[in-house]
Amino acid sequence: MMRTRHQGFTLVEVMVVVAIIGILSAFLIGANYRSGGATPQTTAQQLASLYNTCKMRAVSTRRWHRCEVTANQFVMSQWSAVGLTAPSGTCTPPATNCWQLISATTLDRNVYIWQGQTGVQIATGAAVTRNTGLPFDIDFRPDGASTGGSIFLADDQGRQPWRTIVYRLTGASYARMDW
Repeated sequence: MMRTRHQGFTLVEVMVVVAIIGILSAFLIGANYRSGGATPQTTAQQLASLYNTCKMRAVSTRRWHRCEVTANQFVMSQWSAVGLTAPSGTCTPPATNCWQLISATTLDRNVYIWQGQTGVQIATGAAVTRNTGLPFDIDFRPDGASTGGSIFLADDQGRQPWRTIVYRLTGASYARMDW
């Protein structure tokens, strides 16, 4: 009777192949990884998403919502009263209508908000300067409309300019490259 030899891989051979694949993937991930986390593009997209969330909350709860951008934070608040009547007055106790904090999102420290501008600038090439006078507010009505505006962001040197646009009539927000 003749015996046949079974051929296969040894454990050592399999471990060598896995090690080679691991080393190659480490080089690929290391080459594509950008240290520091967020870029102006991803932060602009994050702001557009947060503005869209603010709009959807205003419509679904039938309350005015205010989205405030500071140098390093995005704060969402809602007016305590329901309806289309514009919020007014100061909120000191025992006032019944006040702005109520919904959420506060910290923005990445590698991206800087350069300026907030009322109204929407569609064309590129805006003259934007570094503004330390933030915060910048955009209010959303219960019907979805907003006060509108543009948020300009970039790195600390003003490179990689991006902006987040919020339209007045629809309240829709989008991230766009350039100023």
